[in-house]
Amino acid sequence: MAVANKIAGKPVVLIAVNSGNSRGRVQSYARQNRITIPIIVDTNRALEKQLGVTQISLQNIWAAAILNSEGRVERASARDLQAAADRALRGASWNVDPEGMPLELRNAWQAVEFGNYSAASSTVRKRLQSPKAEVKEAAERLNDYVQKQIARDVELAEKAVEAEHKFEAYRRFSAVRSQFKGFALPDDLSETIRKLAEDDTVKKEVAAMKRLNSALQSLSSSSPSGRKKAQRILETLVRTDGDTEAGAQAKKMLNESAP
Repeated sequence: MAVANKIAGKPVVLIAVNSGNSRGRVQSYARQNRITIPIIVDTNRALEKQLGVTQISLQNIWAAAILNSEGRVERASARDLQAAADRALRGASWNVDPEGMPLELRNAWQAVEFGNYSAASSTVRKRLQSPKAEVKEAAERLNDYVQKQIARDVELAEKAVEAEHKFEAYRRFSAVRSQFKGFALPDDLSETIRKLAEDDTVKKEVAAMKRLNSALQSLSSSSPSGRKKAQRILETLVRTDGDTEAGAQAKKMLNESAP
């Protein structure tokens, strides 16, 4: 918490990750210890594995990593988080300069800065109509930045369509609709998603992904029966839908869990 307070206001955020515990248990611990930094509850240790962290245990209590602006993971020392934060700050900058950001837009700015666009939408829309010039100008800066992100993501989805990667296009267009909800979106976005959803390949991928998510929910259970259920779902996915992305993920998960 001392490090988090020291870097407050700088273009870096300290996020805690708890592996292997339930959400309720982590929430209770955070309340009791007055932990106010964001916490990712990694119930099935998926993020832990993705980051290449040696499994957290009594023999390996802490681990740290830096996720840089290019999305690459760098190893860091959990015993010197200040040094890790200083490394992360090298060359870091805000997407939207907070200098002069009016108080009524500070929360929206922070939401935009860390990619929580939908949470900022109502405030930004409202302040775009503000009679105060400085508030309206700040809202326009935030809106302009968000619109650039929307245009970037829509372009990537359109390229997926051109390459005949329909499920990728479906996911990208759907992500635009959910992540940027409340901001101005392309007029034909919903219709494009609807047409892609009618494709047989997309239908198969979506159905398989739902079953994979069901397996992931069961895996988060602490009961042996829940884990056995997840195992059965994953095995069925590999057998019946091995050619889908969800099937490939299920196969990888089964291989990783094999003795």
